[in-house]
Amino acid sequence: MGTAQFAVIDVETTGFGRNDRVIEIGVVHVDADLNIEREWSSLVNPRRDVGPTWVHGLRGGDLDTAPSFDDLADELIHALAGRVIVAHNAAFDRRMLNQELERHQKPALPEGLCTYKQTRLKLVDACQQHGIALRDHHSALADARATAALFAKVWTTMPAASQRQQLATTEPVVSLAGGGSGRSRARPRTAAPSVVASEGASLSIHQLRNKTIAFSGDSNLQLTDGRALKRPLARQLVAEAGMTNAVDITHGVDYLVTPDIASPSKKARHARSKGVTIIDEIDFWRALNVATCPRRG
Repeated sequence: MGTAQFAVIDVETTGFGRNDRVIEIGVVHVDADLNIEREWSSLVNPRRDVGPTWVHGLRGGDLDTAPSFDDLADELIHALAGRVIVAHNAAFDRRMLNQELERHQKPALPEGLCTYKQTRLKLVDACQQHGIALRDHHSALADARATAALFAKVWTTMPAASQRQQLATTEPVVSLAGGGSGRSRARPRTAAPSVVASEGASLSIHQLRNKTIAFSGDSNLQLTDGRALKRPLARQLVAEAGMTNAVDITHGVDYLVTPDIASPSKKARHARSKGVTIIDEIDFWRALNVATCPRRG
């Protein structure tokens, strides 16, 4: 084999946009012989709502004690230093990490290798095709482990000339002077419960009628007829039940409905400061006798 050392990475995020944040990072070190050497991972507190919980399985409460990206930036760069980055859909992982690094005036990560480009398959399908077990999909470290195994299988089947050609487009991550210690600051990943207790869990439809309701965060639910509980539909159902909708937390708002009552979002923090009762969306729709189920996709 060659002399290149690799850092296989995966991130979970609040979404895909410019203002979205990284909430979990997984890094697997792979040596020049494609053996796994060590791992590094951490949850990341985004200081905002966590986005699509139904995808990554994380709720705001899981991240309360996690470090912010600012706390982790130097340590992450240290964990990647001297290695060529590998990821499945590397353009996405690099873009999300580079947006975070830019916010903290850190150097951008260079181009790396992409197992999606090498396989042209989603990670689940690529792993299945190559006989790789993918457990706890959408956990950053689990996906990084699977990608490392996939990379080893795909890379070893490539002609040496193709390997050299791909490596010529990359460069190792540059170390920071006085970088981190390399000690993992990983946080245990807590599985999201199917139902979260809420401040208003015992509410009935009679107590909610004539109240003013605000919503926060993207719903994790859909109606049993398949319609996603997006904000316009949620507000329609609220009005039909005899309640008033509010866009923001203003005087007179009685309840804030959210998929995550521990959310650190600005609206949830405002609600707490105003003494507004926060209700988990599952309990809210149950009180209104609206049949729901977990959102698919």
